[in-house]
Amino acid sequence: MAEYSFPFNSVSGDRRYKAEDFRRYFAQLISNGVFYAKANALKVSEGGGMRVTVAEGGAWAAGAGYLNDSMLILTLETADGALSRIDRVVIRCDYTNRKAYLAVLKGKYSAQPQAQALMRNADVYELGIADVLVAKGVVSITQADITDTRLNNDLCGIVTGMIQQADTTEIFNQFEVFFKEFKAQYIADMENWTTEKKSSLTAWETTQKTAFMEWVESIKRILDETAAGRLQNEIDKSADVAFKRHYGITNQYTEFMADGSIVTTNTEGVLTVTKGTDEKGYKTVTERLESGIDTYVKITTFIPSTSSTNKIIREEYTKI
Repeated sequence: MAEYSFPFNSVSGDRRYKAEDFRRYFAQLISNGVFYAKANALKVSEGGGMRVTVAEGGAWAAGAGYLNDSMLILTLETADGALSRIDRVVIRCDYTNRKAYLAVLKGKYSAQPQAQALMRNADVYELGIADVLVAKGVVSITQADITDTRLNNDLCGIVTGMIQQADTTEIFNQFEVFFKEFKAQYIADMENWTTEKKSSLTAWETTQKTAFMEWVESIKRILDETAAGRLQNEIDKSADVAFKRHYGITNQYTEFMADGSIVTTNTEGVLTVTKGTDEKGYKTVTERLESGIDTYVKITTFIPSTSSTNKIIREEYTKI
């Protein structure tokens, strides 16, 4: 056990201090982490291809300072064809080489990859500012592959002032739990809503079909026997088809085409919906219905408001 005091004037060289003495002293005053002068301080972002960028900013690691005054680019190693890995972007305080700098801890290849543990020993002290998923076979890193770990005190943390460090780990964990619970609740609510709507639609269809058939029966009662017989034959053959046509309940297929148009096809015909602009630059929606030998076109034009006119939606119909 020893006592230390720091600093005092040297007399004949009896008070000589090393860098580690200063680091140990300042470590008591300034906690580890990123100086959060602005939200993107030392933030890691996609940089095109297998590169990531690190924004300017500063950090404090085990009593030593680090400063990056311009955006830096780090290039990750190419991905494996069969297995993924997680690379960890770190600020490395290297006592042997006497400097602090950005580095990449390359992860191990695995079907369920984990980031490498940070090095924190007598030679090196690291802060983890981001984890980057390098999925198998990828040729570029996207922002979705990057997990920002600056707010995680176990890996990095935020320096908010002298002595005290804001404990953001709990906030980070609470947000993760909230997001997962919200997502699960949202999915459950959507499933319940879908079930209720399906049940309501089935009941509505039954009610409307009953009303439709009652209407048909009322028509039959005012026709003579021969006409009523012919009508009954038609009803027997196509009552269900007529009902579904009347209420728009029919099987159909909708395709979202590569050119941006939407094509809906059913037994009645083909409806093609496209977006565009007219000669005046106004936005338009064109609906083209091809049914048998006839083709119908509806053009809806959206005319924005001006200082002297209101917004106008114009609809024009033609038969080809």
